[in-house]
Formats: sequence, structure tokens, C-alpha cells
Amino acid sequence: MKKIIAALLTLIMATALFAGCGQDNGDVDLPVNVGDTTPKPQESTDPGQSQTAGAALTRAPLGGTGMIAAGSIHNVGLRTNGTIVSGGHDQYGQRRTSNWTDIVFVAANKSATIGVKADGSALFAGEMTGSEAVSGWSNVYMAAMGGDFAVALLNDGTVTGTSGAPDVSAWSDMVWVAAGESFAIGLKSDGTVAATAGAPDVSAWANVVKIAAGADRAAGITADGKLIATVSTAAFDANSDYVAVDVGAAGLVAVRADGSVVAAMEVEADNDPLVYADSKDITAVKNAVSVAVGDTHAVVMDRTGYAYAYGKNTDLQCDVGTFNLRPYVENVNGANYIRGIEIGSTVEQAKKLIALFTGADSVAITKADGSEAADTDTVATGMKAGDVGEIVIMGDGNGDGAVTNEDSALIDAVLTKQSDLSGAKLRALQLSLSYGLPAPECRAADKNTIAAYIAGTGSIDQFGRKVRGTYADKFKSAYEANNDTVGYIEVLGTNVSYPIMFDMTGKWYYNDHTPAKEKAESGSVYAYYYGQQHNDVITGHNSRPSGSMFHQLHHIEEFNMGKSNCEEKKYCGKELSNLPDLKVYSERVWDVYLYGEEARYEIFAMFETKAPADVEKSLMEYVWYPYGNTNHDKDTDEKVQAWIDDCVKQTKELSGLELNTNVNVKDDFLTVFTCATQHSDAGKGARLYFMLKKVDY
Repeated sequence: MKKIIAALLTLIMATALFAGCGQDNGDVDLPVNVGDTTPKPQESTDPGQSQTAGAALTRAPLGGTGMIAAGSIHNVGLRTNGTIVSGGHDQYGQRRTSNWTDIVFVAANKSATIGVKADGSALFAGEMTGSEAVSGWSNVYMAAMGGDFAVALLNDGTVTGTSGAPDVSAWSDMVWVAAGESFAIGLKSDGTVAATAGAPDVSAWANVVKIAAGADRAAGITADGKLIATVSTAAFDANSDYVAVDVGAAGLVAVRADGSVVAAMEVEADNDPLVYADSKDITAVKNAVSVAVGDTHAVVMDRTGYAYAYGKNTDLQCDVGTFNLRPYVENVNGANYIRGIEIGSTVEQAKKLIALFTGADSVAITKADGSEAADTDTVATGMKAGDVGEIVIMGDGNGDGAVTNEDSALIDAVLTKQSDLSGAKLRALQLSLSYGLPAPECRAADKNTIAAYIAGTGSIDQFGRKVRGTYADKFKSAYEANNDTVGYIEVLGTNVSYPIMFDMTGKWYYNDHTPAKEKAESGSVYAYYYGQQHNDVITGHNSRPSGSMFHQLHHIEEFNMGKSNCEEKKYCGKELSNLPDLKVYSERVWDVYLYGEEARYEIFAMFETKAPADVEKSLMEYVWYPYGNTNHDKDTDEKVQAWIDDCVKQTKELSGLELNTNVNVKDDFLTVFTCATQHSDAGKGARLYFMLKKVDY
């Protein structure tokens, strides 16, 4: 409750934050009759407009409207409930932020992330010189990160820094700080700007209310809405009413009061078909409220809390496609549900959050029986917010605004047909959803999530990640044809594009049956285990004569080993080109849908065991085969780490590759394997393995 109150205090003062971001809401067109949705001039939340000289920084925490920080190869999004989502490369562990809570501000640089908590302390992820100092910070208001340092603005207006940071020890009366590659600048309450050695010249700046910095440059906005910068502003209208700005090596981007975006980008967008292309023309964004610029890309958040990104994407640094940073409308089977309101929120708090993403001046909330809800009432599943939609509190299936054992019992009642629960209440119990289709394979996990929440050992994610939708039509079609379908896999640069099957009545049925249940030697791509595991396992035949199923996984292997043609010369022998280069991060990331969740996975190991192979080792050990032999069940961190180490070792020795990925025993894994290149070797136990870790935290 503390974090909800803190976040909503911010909403009283503003409708937009200085730096934030989200993505296009492709789910639903918001009704226009809930209020005037025409973009309005954004009320600044920068402390320079609300603080007096020498006054302590006493404004509410900053993150309550959602924000984003753009690094060089990653993004970090702060949601209105104080939790974190991230995207891009995790080379340094800078995205290990998914368990952070009560965060009110985020900052990022090339290799690290800092989160400021509501109590004024700070959290750190990644690698940076002097990072140990961050854990000792207290009374922090906000932070800024440079090339290999960070500075923190404290609530008394002074500034501190990590070792290696430029000297800010004499600064006081500051209301905002920003950092470039090797310098820092600070906005004083009188509207002037201080700078450390090596900073661009900002000595003449006056009447400033916003500042930004990145690379070797700085930018700002004056009280009358003028844009100022130490780089050319020729692309910007000098008379426009600018309300947000950021600058970095990727360029200069600003937002006008009408929600339009103006940009002078210095990088081109990637159009490589092997790269997941989430980037777009950043100036096409409408209803923008804030912007963040990194070294190679820029992101903009619109009013609905979704993000748009533009720039280089080889490290998936434009990957903001699943960010929900503000409460939003989810459309399921034609019904609009409002998600992102926390358990225990009051109606008054919910009204402010809904008004934030709709742009309405006010929102009326009614109970399920049609009567008006009092502002002090607890928000419950089934309440309606005008014509926007019904509120869903995930886990609250009985609509009392709480999550209890009664809600857990309802799951059993639904599954045994003892309850005809539908609509918002049914959605509240489906903590996972499969493209609008019920996902019974996730129900056991849903019960466990509710149980953990009740016991105080876990939480319920009210936001959820926005479904990527890459396989929406393909999965839905396959599922409707055969409800043994549990997923879909597609590998860029190959012909691998298949539903993933599992037969509850016979584990190996799809080894020699197609998804249409026809007997065939080629079989299907199928899962080894049912339901999400610590290591999910998928397999398919190496169909050499047809070149189908998982045969072209060998093309990826051989291409990355420097081979020019397929080693299966009898049936294939194709020239190897336009295949993923596993040394490039974005090209070793797969998008896989499995058990109600579409997620991205990074290859951290790839190797083909040599024949004759010890099946006990080459198969049962690598797929964590637990049945009948507990030696292969990775039930301790030590066993998981030994497995990781062995996979990395085999990759180096058998494939000659060092991928240098950041792998942790707590990661969720995906193992994909098929038979060896030669049929004779396959008969001797040899297999080709791709080991992946989930990178959607």
C-alpha cells in the first residue's frame, strides 16, 4: 500500500514525467467519450519549477507515472507500481532487475542500471567502476549515470558520486542532475546550470526548468518552452512549446506540448531481417509525454504508457515491445479489461491511474451492480470505469477486492465445471492467457502463484507483459486444429516454423505423428515435459531427405563453425548463407511461444556430441531427464551450475565458439535438440543441442 500511495501522490501533481516510455496499444481503441482525449499541454514535474532556493526536495517520488532509462544496449522501464521491466542485451547483468520493488526512479548507462527506492536507498545491477558505493546511498531523490560513473541528487539538494565520477562535492541547492560520458551538469533552483570539468559550455543558460545530458552534449528547456542545446537545434522550431527533451550519442529528441515528437537522430534504424525490428520512425509517435536517448537508439513513451523505439537494434536495444508502464486496456475475446491496478488500491487511486492513460479529466467507477463506487472503496474485479472497460485485479476471482483461499478454490470449481465463472472474474483467475484462448496448462501455476501470494512468499503481477503476438495467428490456428498444441517455434534464417505438440496420454506419440495426428516418420516438433519447467525441452527430427523439421538447425551450427555448405552431402549440401551469426546478440535470440507465454531466449551454448556417445550423458543429462533416475534432475543450484559450465565447455570444445553470455542458475532455460548430422551417428547417441536462457525478465 505504501508504494501505491507514494506513486499516486505524483499523479496529483502531474500527467507526465521528465523521462519515461511505453509502446503502441494495439489491443483496443480507447473510447473517446470518457473525456476529452485531445493531447493537452503537459504540466512539468521537474523540480526546477516547484522548488524554492535552498528548499529540501520534498516532492512525491518521481516514478508514479511510469518512466524509462535508455542505456547503450538495454532499456529499463519503471511501471507505476514501482516494479521493473527491461529489454535489450544483458551482457553485464544490467537487466537483473525483475525482483526490484518500490522503485521511484531509474537510470542506465552502457553496462549498468540504478534504481532509487521510495525510502531513498538505491539498488544496482551490472558492472561499473565504484558501484559498491551505490548500496550505501541514502536520502536519494534521483540519479544520473555517465559513461562509467553515477551521481545522485540527495533530498537536501547536495550531490554525491561514485568513485571515478567528476567532482560534485561542492554542489548544493540542486534540483536535478544529468550526466554525459565524462561530465555532469546540475540544475539549480534559480534556473542556472552548474557543470563539472570537461562539460560542454552551459554557463550562459538561465531560466532553465529541464536539463538532459549524454555523450559529449547537453540540452535543456527554458520556462517559456524554448529548447536549448550544445548541439545544433536547426531541426527544431524555436517558438514551439517543448515539455520534454533528452540527448545522447544517438541524437537530440524533444516532445512538444501537443504530444508531437521532434528529433535530430544521428543513427539509422536497423532493417536486417535477422534482427527483430521493433524500431520505427520516432517522429510518428502521437500523444508523447517523455523521451529517453541512449548511445545508439531513442525511446518515447506515449500517454498510454507504451513505448516506441528507433535506432540500432543489433543488441535488441529497441526491444520495448512488451513494456506496459501504466495501467492499460487488455482486449480478451472482445471484452475490454483494465489491468495494472494493484491489490488493495482505493477507487480514488484507480481513477487517477485510469485518467492518466486515457487522457480524461475524470473517470467514473461503478460497482458490478451498477451503483457508484465511493472513493474510499477498495477496487475489485468487475468494477467498471465508464466505457473504458471492466477492472480486473489478477487473483481476485470472486470480486471482493482481495486475494484469498476462496479465489484459489474457484480455480478448482472452474476446472471441475462446478462454476460457470466468466468475464472479468474468470480472467482474474487466468494469470496466464494464450492469445485469448483459455490456457488450462497454466492453471496449476496460477494456483501456486495465488498460494505464494497468500503465504507472503510471492507476488501477483497485475501488469503482465504485453503479448508480442508474433505467433498469434499461427498458434491459434494450430490450437484450434489440435488442442494438443502447447506452443510455436520459429527460427529466423531457417525454415523452422512449427507448432509444438504434447500428448498427455502418450509421451512419445508425436515422435512419429504429425500435428494432424497422421502416422509419419517425420513426426512433429514436441515438448519433452508438460507445463513450464526450470528447463523446458523441445525436440524434433533431423529430417535429412526433406530438409524439414529441425534439419536446418545444423545449418546454423555449421555456418557458425565456418562451414560453407551443409555437411549432410547426400541429401542436402546446400550453400550456407544468410544464417544467424551467433556472435551478434540479436541473431542468437529466439522468439518462442510455449505454455501460454511468448518469450525471447538467448543461445548460450550450441554443440553436437560425437558418436559413439554415451546416451546417459549426451541425452538424459542435457535434458535434465528426471524420470526413474534422480541423477539427472537438477534440483540444486550446484547441479544447475555444473550443467551450465559443462554446456559452455562443450560449446568451446566441439563448436569452437565462445558466446560470453551472462547465465545464472536462477535463469529459466530452454533446451532444443535434434539428431546428429549423419544418420549413423544419430543411431550411436549423438545429438545437436541448442541451450538457451530466457531474456524476458
